[in-house]
Amino acid sequence: MALLFPMVMSGPRLGRAHANEQELAPWLEAATKVEMAHRDAIAWLRSRLPGYPMLPAPQLAPNTPLTTREFTWRLSWQPGEQGQGLQFRAAPSRTAELLEVSGGQSTELEESARWLARAFSETEEWLRLDAATRSLTASDRDDLQKCRSRIKRRLVPAAVDEHDDRLALPRDEFRSSVVLEELESLQGGARGYAFAFDAMDQLIEYAVSDVFGQLLAYGPPQRLSPIAALDFNPGAMPSVSFSTDDSAWLDTCQILWLDSDFVADAVMVTGLTISLDPGRSMGQRITARLLTGSGEAWA
Repeated sequence: MALLFPMVMSGPRLGRAHANEQELAPWLEAATKVEMAHRDAIAWLRSRLPGYPMLPAPQLAPNTPLTTREFTWRLSWQPGEQGQGLQFRAAPSRTAELLEVSGGQSTELEESARWLARAFSETEEWLRLDAATRSLTASDRDDLQKCRSRIKRRLVPAAVDEHDDRLALPRDEFRSSVVLEELESLQGGARGYAFAFDAMDQLIEYAVSDVFGQLLAYGPPQRLSPIAALDFNPGAMPSVSFSTDDSAWLDTCQILWLDSDFVADAVMVTGLTISLDPGRSMGQRITARLLTGSGEAWA
């Protein structure tokens, strides 16, 4: 997707947000620099991926959720990103400049980026992608290329327009469904690589955008108490479900510590249900993703 904040400035004039552009413009200019710095850091981290820049991932075909210039829920790869030689740079090159920091702060930013890249390289997702990349045969690569070509053909602008020529969400859903349908058709090493790439790319987005964004905006996680009826939901992205009373007003994406001896890691709220019982207090049922390893890391 194109940079968000310039889109805000050039979009339709809705409500009071545009009532005083002279007052709003400096904030949007600063926010745009922060967004550009964030994208610079993400691009550099992606350049650490095994096999970069020659990534055979079908998801990087033109006009997919990862490459479209329209609305997408994903943090899209920017045009020409893989040809910038990011893999040869020791740290994100523009982050400090965009954030207008220098000296010790700049050095700290670079060291933090390198530490994060090392941490990613030790994750299960990274190791799985590395193994899948190393085991690709010529036949696997050919299958991935054919899959990429099919996605490109099915997502030409005219095809997306035919599905919906006005609304952003249906267009995004169409792109996502086409990519998933084609990935599901893959077999063997090609299939293993495609889904390993997706898992690793989503982990980078989740950690650096969602989790770090919450910590930056709201500070360290609060501890939630009391909780009851704790359930564990295993899987590729393990989560927990639990109940709490009306003493806490929670939001999706909020990061919490749970007052429980059974959950050592922080969690991110992904869903909540509020129940109202006349004459009694309100209850909440929360679903939250486990931030695996966060308890040890914070300690």
